[in-house]
Amino acid sequence: MNIVIKNIWINDVTDDILLELKVLFEESYVDSKMYVSFLTDIEESHKYFQVFLAYDEHKIIWIGVLEDKLHKNIEYYWNAPVHVKRFMVEPIYRSRGIWKLLLDAMKEYAKEIFQLSVIFWESNEIGAMAFYLREGALFHIPTIKSYSQRNDPEDNLNFFKEFITNKNFRTYRYPVWKGIPFVYILDESIKHIFIKNGFMPRDLIFNIFDLVA
Repeated sequence: MNIVIKNIWINDVTDDILLELKVLFEESYVDSKMYVSFLTDIEESHKYFQVFLAYDEHKIIWIGVLEDKLHKNIEYYWNAPVHVKRFMVEPIYRSRGIWKLLLDAMKEYAKEIFQLSVIFWESNEIGAMAFYLREGALFHIPTIKSYSQRNDPEDNLNFFKEFITNKNFRTYRYPVWKGIPFVYILDESIKHIFIKNGFMPRDLIFNIFDLVA
C-alpha cells in the first residue's frame, strides 16, 4: 500500500476526479446525498476551500474537504467559519491509519496556509468521534447533554461515554443531520475561549465519567 495525500483547489477538481468521488461517496454511505451536496458546494463562491485526497497508487480512497460554510446554529467566536466536510473513505481502507495522515495534512494546511486558529466540525458517527477525541478534538458538552430530549443531561452524557468506549458501538450513527459539534484548536492562545463555552478535550470529558484517559 503506497498512500499519497494530495490537496487541490476547486478549479482543479476535474471530471475524472468527480467520477471517482461519486463512486467513493456511494460506497461510503447508503442512500447518501453527500455527492450531490459536494457538487453544489464546488459551484459556490469560497474564500477557503481545499479538497484533500488520499490515493493508493492512482486510486482515490479517502476525501476530506476544508471549506467556509456558515452554519446559523454554530457560534464561531469571531473565527472564520471553516469546517471539515465530506470526510469519508472506501470501506476496505478503514482502520489502517490513513485518516490520521489525511487529518494531519488538513490541520497543517489550515494553520500554515489558511492561517486559521481553529477549524470546526461535527459528526454523528461513534467510531469517528472516538478517533477525533484521541486526536485532540474538543467536543461541545452542552450539545451532548441535550442531545435526546427524552433523557436527562446526565443520562445523555453516560450514553455518550458508553458509545465512545464500547467497541460494539463503533459502527453506530446518531440520527442523520444531528451531529455533535467539535473543534480542532490550531492556536493554543484561543483554547480558553472554547473551553469557557462548553467545549472539552478528551481528558476533561473522561474526568466527567471518572474514567482514566
